[in-house]
Amino acid sequence: MTFQNPVFEKISLVMRDGKVVQHMLRLPAESECCVIDTLRLTFHENTMHQLYGGTILDDDVIAREASALLTRIFGFGLTRNYDKGRDFYQSAWEIGDNYGHFALGGLRQRESILISINGQGCLAAKE
Repeated sequence: MTFQNPVFEKISLVMRDGKVVQHMLRLPAESECCVIDTLRLTFHENTMHQLYGGTILDDDVIAREASALLTRIFGFGLTRNYDKGRDFYQSAWEIGDNYGHFALGGLRQRESILISINGQGCLAAKE
């Protein structure tokens, strides 16, 4: 099966946080039946420790290393700390220009990490 590049049809103007922003509409290419518009994944914090040789010590270091990894994969990393939790995680950071969030910590999350990339982030990601 041959995949084609996605089709970007229209740009609409929408209100977000009281500001008018451009929102690009993505349609499937002729060979596609759907469009990935959200990516959410969770994994254990030990994955990051193992990936970096067991040298990661705290949440800020995990976030910094995750940002570098996200930049390599998607073309953008963590841009700011929310200074509060999100999705029941204790700490969270914004990914890119409001392209999603990175979260970790919290007793009920069983030492997991969440990466959530929204539709705009999927559009902005490098191929």
